[in-house]
Amino acid sequence: MEAIATVTLFGSCVDREDPNDIDIGIKWIEPELFVKFCNELLLEIAMPIDIVNLDKDNSFSRLVEKERDENIWLI
Repeated sequence: MEAIATVTLFGSCVDREDPNDIDIGIKWIEPELFVKFCNELLLEIAMPIDIVNLDKDNSFSRLVEKERDENIWLI
């Protein structure tokens, strides 16, 4: 069974035309799928990627959730 997750784009990849990295927040994903998703992204995308697990409740996760630009639902 596949899990449903929210993928949130934030940071310079949203704010700038020529970002130096891609910032991605992920929420509601099984740990095994999180690792698989991260590995596949790192192999497929040729620029630096920062991946944050937004399931952890901390000030950074709340800031990303508040200022997020776009959510993409995966099934």
